[in-house]
Amino acid sequence: NKRLSKYIKWEINSTLAYYFKNISNFSKTMIYHRKVMKYELEEIGKTSAEFAESINFSGSIEIILGRYKEARKLFHKELKTRQLITRDLNFDVFITRCYHSIAVTFHYEGNYRKAIKYYEIALERRLNEGGRYCEATIGTLANLGISFYEAGISLAEMYLEDALRIGKLLKGDYTDSSTILPYLSRIKLDKGEVDAAEKFLKINLENREFIFGKDSREAAFSHADLMNFYNETGFLKKALEHAQEQNKILVRVLSNNHEYTISSYEELGSIYYHLEMYNNAIDSFRIALFLNKKYFKKNLKSQQEVKYNIGLCYFNLGDYDKARLLFMNCLRFERIGLLLNLIGLTLTQIKPALSFKYHLMALEEYKCEMSVDHLKEIEILNSIDNNSFRQVKDIYFSELKIKRIPNWLKKAYDL
Repeated sequence: NKRLSKYIKWEINSTLAYYFKNISNFSKTMIYHRKVMKYELEEIGKTSAEFAESINFSGSIEIILGRYKEARKLFHKELKTRQLITRDLNFDVFITRCYHSIAVTFHYEGNYRKAIKYYEIALERRLNEGGRYCEATIGTLANLGISFYEAGISLAEMYLEDALRIGKLLKGDYTDSSTILPYLSRIKLDKGEVDAAEKFLKINLENREFIFGKDSREAAFSHADLMNFYNETGFLKKALEHAQEQNKILVRVLSNNHEYTISSYEELGSIYYHLEMYNNAIDSFRIALFLNKKYFKKNLKSQQEVKYNIGLCYFNLGDYDKARLLFMNCLRFERIGLLLNLIGLTLTQIKPALSFKYHLMALEEYKCEMSVDHLKEIEILNSIDNNSFRQVKDIYFSELKIKRIPNWLKKAYDL
């Protein structure tokens, strides 16, 4: 009875671990999963299929949390366990899954060559185990194609199209090919085939709406793909339509306290900005900033990024005082040279000497980052022409009691 009681607890803990994983509560997931693993070690043994499956579960959590090295260690540990207990080393779907999972960790780290190596092992095994026309084979084919694309290898299109074709044969036109179609779209766009690229993304949206529903997170992601496509190809009004749709869905499905929702407000603001709809952009950026402060207080870098974008909106509206305050607030973070330049521009009309001081500080900042020979390529140099330099240099140098112009600045302006 005591043994049975332990077994029932193991099943309950296992069920709870999976439940909390599905609702993204990973701290509780691991509390129950540790209890599962403790039982398996004590009652079943570390060379059991159950314990190997628990190792895989731990690895999957590490991937979700972005800890890819830790995940890879766990998958290698699972692989060794599987190799010890299998009846056939060459024909075991769980061993194959280990190779696929190891490849995934390299893929997420951006080590596409290593990912390709493990995906190819997994693919060869899957072709032997289930043949070409099997769901697991499609997944490995697709991931291998994506890794080829990211590594700049021309085989990508062939593998992705093969995965798409098999998927259609197995599941019909409305197969969920959400990982395949966006990459095929990118390949077509790289070739200059804009219409074909757009078609793939529209099919992907249609598929996801059919499978998951129009108000699903998956549909929102497809709207995001189309938003990025139209943004990149210069169709900003179409990009705006999909950005608005993505934002509406995410607010309904994920609520305002999710990072994807906050990001959708930022993307919406960015498109408004490029459409020169600055007041609309400010509204979207302000919501993103408010939500970021409320739910992600420690994410200061992201908050400064939004403040910077709001500052650019005010700058383009001609409200230089508000713009300057926002830019000054961002100086502790990145883009120091650019920010100093923008602050200088907000002061041009009211305090030319101080304005020029900020321009020089900006140039000094850029000078630290690259050689004088490259200074002419920097955007900052376009903000002050030689005439404005000559107009304010006497006031500036007398105020700061500087007797000579630095040689690197003379060279930059051919003075």
